[in-house]
Amino acid sequence: DRIGILHLENLENLLMVEQRLLQILEQALPDTAEAELVDLLDFIQVQHSGSSLNPDNTSCADAIVDFVRQRPFAASQRGVEALARLARHAAGAAERREGAAGGAPP
Repeated sequence: DRIGILHLENLENLLMVEQRLLQILEQALPDTAEAELVDLLDFIQVQHSGSSLNPDNTSCADAIVDFVRQRPFAASQRGVEALARLARHAAGAAERREGAAGGAPP
């Protein structure tokens, strides 16, 4: 049935995204422990505003503070360095894609 097919397609897409995320994390943060990766990804989710068009996350301030108090890795020197490496990796990948596509649009 159509719903089953759509569910299977969504599941396959989710698995592809998961595999790609694991590849990216292995490339960007090869020496980061699994528990630290989980903390870092959870921190990103908690502090993200939900929009790349409006990055203001001040409404998330209480949740961010609570998260860091309970799971301090993201605010530690090692956590901040890991987040910076992940951001640099993402920026480099975006630049490479733009270069392969002939540059950024005007």
